[in-house]
Amino acid sequence: MELGVNHIDTAGFYGRGAVRANELIRTALTPYRDDLVIATKVGPLRGPNGVPSEQATPDQLRGPVEADLRSLGLDRLELAYLRVGGMGESIAERFAVVAELRAEGLLRHLGVSDVDAAQFAEAQAIAPVAAVQNRHTGDTALGRLSLVGWGFSGEMIVCPEKLRGGHP
Repeated sequence: MELGVNHIDTAGFYGRGAVRANELIRTALTPYRDDLVIATKVGPLRGPNGVPSEQATPDQLRGPVEADLRSLGLDRLELAYLRVGGMGESIAERFAVVAELRAEGLLRHLGVSDVDAAQFAEAQAIAPVAAVQNRHTGDTALGRLSLVGWGFSGEMIVCPEKLRGGHP
């Protein structure tokens, strides 16, 4: 934080054994700075072996969001990505749920993670997408985002205007 970091990427499913990333972040960084953006991912669920191996159904998505809020000690998540389990599948029902959680005030901004161009378009049709976190795959449709005010850095594509307060 002393070096100017103001964006932390985490997920409730990050961890090994009893060590969980969200609890470490809370212990190390609370009280949180006002300019800190904590981004978390929801969607994957831990399987019986403790490894994320299942996708949350629409009915299950509220649980991980509420768990992230508790473990991070927050009333609202600044940015929540719907992490998608596979290219080509519809994400409409699940993205609609995170959009509802945003409308309730639990999330400020929405993002998508590991999506193809069709899934990105599907999400955009439901609610504003402030960030995309993808491995660089050469997907030209996602690559064109930089031409419409989106910046690309490593694995993340972010629309700075949207994170600066373009959405309540």
